[in-house]
Amino acid sequence: MNQPSENVKVIAEANINEPSTSRISKDKLVPSYTYSSWKRLRDVCRALQEAQEKTMLQRKNLDALLANEQEYRDLAERVKCEQVELQALRDCVERQKCRVMTCRMKLIHFNDGKFQKDMMTNKRSNEVIKIQEDLLKRKTALSLAKDNLLLIASHLAWRRRKMVDDLMHIFVINLNASSETRLMSSSCACHSIACIAGLHLPDALSFLGHSDIEVSGAIGYVIQVLSLLSRIYNFPYQYGMCFFGSKSTIKDPVLDETYPLYGITRNREKFKEGMLLLNKNISQLRWSFGINTKKMGKTLSNLQDLLFHIVNERHDTSSESVFQKPSVSYRSNGNVDISLHKCAKQNIEFNQENKPSKMDHLSLCRQTSITSSKSALVFDSSAITALTLVSPEDSESDGVKKISSMTLTNYGITSS
Repeated sequence: MNQPSENVKVIAEANINEPSTSRISKDKLVPSYTYSSWKRLRDVCRALQEAQEKTMLQRKNLDALLANEQEYRDLAERVKCEQVELQALRDCVERQKCRVMTCRMKLIHFNDGKFQKDMMTNKRSNEVIKIQEDLLKRKTALSLAKDNLLLIASHLAWRRRKMVDDLMHIFVINLNASSETRLMSSSCACHSIACIAGLHLPDALSFLGHSDIEVSGAIGYVIQVLSLLSRIYNFPYQYGMCFFGSKSTIKDPVLDETYPLYGITRNREKFKEGMLLLNKNISQLRWSFGINTKKMGKTLSNLQDLLFHIVNERHDTSSESVFQKPSVSYRSNGNVDISLHKCAKQNIEFNQENKPSKMDHLSLCRQTSITSSKSALVFDSSAITALTLVSPEDSESDGVKKISSMTLTNYGITSS
């Protein structure tokens, strides 16, 4: 097998060096091969050429494969990136799903709370509607009660004026009385004779030369009129008065001293001081009705002017006491009602308007006087309203009668 190949090499070299065999020397000639050898050689060359072609083809395929592999790697990298992004998107989707679920849970919880609140709101709305209906009923009842109270107040004002008018006809005050109308004939130096029920009562500075019995009796009538006015209007006087006819007295609660309103000759100083306190009570009562007192010493003149003012006025200035309940009130043996429901401010302003006397420097701490230690009966303006609202007319409504009966029942008073 090695020999033919060597021969082929020699022949090939000979052909290269000498293109023609004619020029080959005989010494250099080699023996030729057979046809079969040549054929095999040709097959070998063909096989070699085919192998080279296949090699070139494989090389091209390898180059193509290498190029495809780079592209594949790029694609794989892109796919990997897409997978990573896809996984991130999946994670984001999961998180969003969790958020959606959380929001749904919150929404369900909120809807439940909203439903409960709506139920509570509806319940409270129904309660508010019921309260409003009840309030409307109460307003209606209050309006009716106010109307009844106004009616009672108007009847009370009318009744008070009627009672004061009766007082004026019972205790007639005449500022220019003649000697025929006087019950006791006595001479005096007065220019105008002021009488009450036929008894002459001079001014504060003109008591000298007058009968002690007549003056003390007239003062007793004045005390009785003031006591009845206090009962009618439930008015507390600053100085407590004890009615004992012609032996009446008046008490200063600050000094805790009682002054007689009789005995001009025996107790002149105390009598003058007592008359001063009595005139102060009249001035206080006038001031509560809005009347100023310029001359405090004119007792009967001031009292008559007050009575005329009460009877002739169109509106009762003290009617507001119907709607105010006093704290404590007392009634003495002399039938003088002294109540604490009046404001102390009025008394203080009254003392400031009227210049106080030598003992009024203690009036800032004064208290409402109590004329008897045996006082135990308590009244207020509502009871006075029920007791005094007895009109002779039959025009009183059923509502007023019911309220009057209720007021009497509340205070334990039975009407006969």
